[in-house]
Amino acid sequence: MVYTIIKLFFPIIEKLFIKKISGAENIPSYGPFILAANHQSHLDGFLIAGYVVKKTDQPVHFLAKREFTSYFGSGIENLVYKKWAHCILVEKEGTKAKGKLAIAEAAATLEDDGIVGIFPEGTRTYDGSLQEGRTGVVRIVLEAQKHLKRNIQIIPVGIQGANIMLPREKIIPRAWKSQVTIKVGKPFYMKTTQKKKMTKALLRKQTTVIMKKIAQCAGERYAP
Repeated sequence: MVYTIIKLFFPIIEKLFIKKISGAENIPSYGPFILAANHQSHLDGFLIAGYVVKKTDQPVHFLAKREFTSYFGSGIENLVYKKWAHCILVEKEGTKAKGKLAIAEAAATLEDDGIVGIFPEGTRTYDGSLQEGRTGVVRIVLEAQKHLKRNIQIIPVGIQGANIMLPREKIIPRAWKSQVTIKVGKPFYMKTTQKKKMTKALLRKQTTVIMKKIAQCAGERYAP
């Protein structure tokens, strides 16, 4: 449903909310690949997906926290977020799975030539600055590459102005306050091999590499 809405109405949404996009040519024509972006508002995924759907004619499977998606109950969660929006739901903090199911589902999506979207910070910014990235994005890529036996493209995306247009405490976008600027960086691959044991230090190192590329697109400094 959301995929259909994006295809039909994104030209109008683009004019209302987006000031400028650069680097759209860096979006591959088909999956598998993973989009990694900074997180400023609830509209981020929708706005990014508009350009990806236009280029690939494929839905984007964004990771979404269950703390947010389960607010209105499991029925709404399954219908709206799983079936309509194609989201990959991340288990609540403190649960036994600790994100493992979401990582496995995201990796399986990539193995099926799908497109995965992730906000490595794990939550929206308070002031526009970048927060520390979590290692889930690296774990997803490694898990997918283990089965595909080939590298997965990572596309860094930077968003600016969305936190002003739709701050955390607001529910209605304020396009008259600010419009969004999006920059899509060039695809890259993680420099690691399956033969090398992936320690916590290496997971953190690779996450920092990804976050710095996002920071370059967002015009921000990354200092975890």
